Amino acid sequence: MASFLKRKENSASLENHFSGINIGLEEEMIMTKDADNEVDSAEAEVAQIEAAENVVAAADQTADMIEENNGELDQNGVVAVDNLMTAAQNIAQDDGVNNPGDPLNEADTEKLIPVTESSGKFYVSIETFKETFAKIKKKILEICNSIWARIKAAYRNYFGAYSSISKRAADIVTRTENMAGKTIPTENKTFDITSGAQYLCLGDTQPTATATGVNNVLAVVEKVANKKLLSSMKELGKNLVETVKKADFSNDTEKDTSLDSVLTAITKYLTSLKSAGIPENFLGKTKYSIEMTNVSSDASSTEELNIILQDRLTIAEGETKLKDSYKFTTMTINDVKGIASKIGDIVKNLKAFETGMDDLEKHQKELATASNALETKANKAEADNDKEDTSSDTVTGIVSAYNALVRSNTYFANNVTTLAKALKLSTATLQNALYWCNKSLDLHKS
Repeated sequence: MASFLKRKENSASLENHFSGINIGLEEEMIMTKDADNEVDSAEAEVAQIEAAENVVAAADQTADMIEENNGELDQNGVVAVDNLMTAAQNIAQDDGVNNPGDPLNEADTEKLIPVTESSGKFYVSIETFKETFAKIKKKILEICNSIWARIKAAYRNYFGAYSSISKRAADIVTRTENMAGKTIPTENKTFDITSGAQYLCLGDTQPTATATGVNNVLAVVEKVANKKLLSSMKELGKNLVETVKKADFSNDTEKDTSLDSVLTAITKYLTSLKSAGIPENFLGKTKYSIEMTNVSSDASSTEELNIILQDRLTIAEGETKLKDSYKFTTMTINDVKGIASKIGDIVKNLKAFETGMDDLEKHQKELATASNALETKANKAEADNDKEDTSSDTVTGIVSAYNALVRSNTYFANNVTTLAKALKLSTATLQNALYWCNKSLDLHKS
């Protein structure tokens, strides 16, 4: 058994998959619903910390200037403080009280409010400004861990459900083999589907409610199941870990080399995704896309990386409004047998993701550890800079570079969450296809 899927002893109802006992349809539906909820929550948390990181990136562009001016703020400085407060509010626990257990509670952010001197100048506490930066980064990594916990829970449930889906597909194949001589009466040529029609949609379109439509969406699921997306993400995680471990702030050249290495890893990953063959018209009324931005040649390494960190795999919801019901063309026995057999093969490939998930989690943990070690390097390099009497040996933008490198944690979590969403849509497509298979066979008569 893959270590990724080991469970607590008190999770008895979910142990059936791993002990070889077939789970029932009811438990399959519960497991997939729980998994879907975890994916939705992971997506929300990714959006939360990415919003915080974006304003932090804007704030740290003027952080050095605030220190150089002993806390005095010009117009840009006021904007920087405002950005930092926004970032803190994005990821603070909103419990309506001053919660000492929350590192970014209301009392913390109030300390960032600029003070107006009698001269009319604005000042902020440099120490508070730096402390808030540190707390935001810590909180982001904490939420990142929460995202991974959700992803693990989702994958566990999907893999457990695949045991039931596989058995149901095999049962349908057996059923077709025992239906010789049965045909579809004229009055049963179609039946109404009032839910799940979105899983007959390719991209943001109306559904194709026929056997051809089912085969078309299963062809997309097959693309997901071929593990090219998984392989690309494993390679990304491995490269990010190696780069962050080696990152150095001893001089500007080494600092920029570290930034460029992460940039190279991401660019290689995005290129790999483009060759995976996943169509833009994806499952469940969604669009699949990979963004690759052309960055200005005069951008610094830190600026370039912060821009490229916005480029990722996305599965975006469509806007086409579906009807309340559709007439589905009842499938022939041969159509049903072919579709059920195909689903059985797809599920075998999806179940082979299990060990790959172990690798993704391993890279995530190693990346988090390397990021914590990098903070020590960054703090030492910044302290060494402060001791320099001349600017010739000073490394510029250490804090900004460190923040950009650490964002690789969120970047990795974001993309793996999107892979979880691909599994969510794929699993629902398989379940609905099996329902249409059984319903079609129900309408055949002797």
